[in-house]
Amino acid sequence: DCDLWGMDCEFAEKCTLSGIDRVCVPAGTSTEGQTCRSEEECGMGLTCLSNGGSDKLCFRFCRNDFDCFGNGSLCVYDMAWGDTVLPDVHVCSKSCDPISNIGCPDSFACMIYQEPGDMNRYLTDCDPHAGAGRDGDPCEADADCAPSFFCMPGSGTCVRYCVYPTGYCVVGTCNAFIPTVRLGDKEYGYCQ
Repeated sequence: DCDLWGMDCEFAEKCTLSGIDRVCVPAGTSTEGQTCRSEEECGMGLTCLSNGGSDKLCFRFCRNDFDCFGNGSLCVYDMAWGDTVLPDVHVCSKSCDPISNIGCPDSFACMIYQEPGDMNRYLTDCDPHAGAGRDGDPCEADADCAPSFFCMPGSGTCVRYCVYPTGYCVVGTCNAFIPTVRLGDKEYGYCQ
């Protein structure tokens, strides 16, 4: 039973989960947010997980937000095995830029989400999609839109993220989200 945040495995090994057990396995070289096929590809403190698509990413284990790095990265995802939530084991969302898509691999799009529950903080993560929809193209879900775009609720069209109030828009002007969406020192909006 090893420590997910410690260095108590043998040289070149890391601690990870196997079901509900903590085990030592060979550590890989892939960093947080890179794609992976197996647990052994991800480096120390990371685990290989799917967040809804067929591709997997290396996620960082966390106990609290201080274990997560970069704007938009929060310790918000609980780890579970079947219906059993593992106590005190979580992973971080990915820090990424929703406008440039920096921080997400190909076939993923950086999206802004609101944390469920009482705190309602905003976070970013790499969503497993990269549709083709752009300014004003019809959509039913975010997956229909290209990276840097999201499917505007109620309108059914792809809309571009921008930095409010001076962000660049190919179509329209940059409008503020209500309530305000702030990540670090940037306020985000949408082009319309």
